[in-house]
Amino acid sequence: MSKPKIIFISDANHVAAQIPGGVQVCTAEYLRLLDHCGFEVVNFLTRPSRSLLYRVKARLGIEVLERYDCVADFPRLRGLVKESGANLVAINQVALLGFAGLLKQALGGKIKILLLSHGNESGDFLHEVVRRRYATGVLRLRDICRLGMTIYREAVAFKDCFDVVLALSETDAHTIRWMGAARTVFIPRLLERREIGWSPILRRVGFIGTLNHRPNLDGLTALLEQLSWKKRPPTVRVVGGPVECGRALQAQFNFVEYVGQLSDDELEREAATWAVFVNPIFWYARGASTKLAIGIGWGLPIISTSPGNRGYRWQRGNLMTTESPCQMADAVDLVCGDSQRLAEMAHETRLISDSGPRLEELAGDVLQAIATLENDRAS
Repeated sequence: MSKPKIIFISDANHVAAQIPGGVQVCTAEYLRLLDHCGFEVVNFLTRPSRSLLYRVKARLGIEVLERYDCVADFPRLRGLVKESGANLVAINQVALLGFAGLLKQALGGKIKILLLSHGNESGDFLHEVVRRRYATGVLRLRDICRLGMTIYREAVAFKDCFDVVLALSETDAHTIRWMGAARTVFIPRLLERREIGWSPILRRVGFIGTLNHRPNLDGLTALLEQLSWKKRPPTVRVVGGPVECGRALQAQFNFVEYVGQLSDDELEREAATWAVFVNPIFWYARGASTKLAIGIGWGLPIISTSPGNRGYRWQRGNLMTTESPCQMADAVDLVCGDSQRLAEMAHETRLISDSGPRLEELAGDVLQAIATLENDRAS
């Protein structure tokens, strides 16, 4: 018996990348989930628009979820839907919502659309608008107007276009329902044990993250500022890019060692030397902190935050959680040189990694939501 087909719409760069980031990790997990649901995934890959109009809007800072030329690409998508016979479409990220509106206009109830959300886009932009230093009030007004239009376009799509939204965290699921979505399914991060031969160097602290993503950079900088007040700051090893951001942090703080952007093998060798893995996310940025799942899988001692922990679910083990840069700095200073305390924390992390959600359970939740759609159509 052939598998039911589902069209998977995604930016091509999110399906494959030489050094994957959080978006690529989430995309890979969603693809695994769809496969586990029993679907035959039919890829429809696109790329950001190169049109003059888009480039002008982006340069002026007035582009609102228009990164992709959905109208020009729609005939190719419609042909693929017809050829495959699929009546389900999964859209990878809300930035591609233009395709959802066109599908509903053209096919109406014949097609059901799942949004594979990577988090609250407008919430991420809100953080930037509030914390950015503006040269003029006109630029601030521009971004406030853009923020309002982003929220509006998201809300319309949640209400009218997406039949089911898969959310990366319970926080996002509640926000998306507030914005008009009828059905949301919380998909927590998968936790998988991966031994890396942990041999910690005491007082060595590790961080992984995209350094031009404001919540990452702001959180890490706030932590480093607090650590700089300690009599003996630990060595903080920073992994991620862009390179210029990492080098700027190293120049600003004399206890920071910028390692660069590493391959998977290089990263595991580096992380095996960390006494503590820190996840300094102090604001509710887009999505979930995928790097936390990596640290949990490695079984490292971890110090995180409530916003950094969202999108996770486990049955056993305790994760050291702090609520401010000052608290995190104090916790780092307390444990990073204590080998016994570090061993106890690593044991707790291993309990967490072994008690996370199973893919079978998540697939069942998704299939149940889709079945509800079928029941609605039948009635």
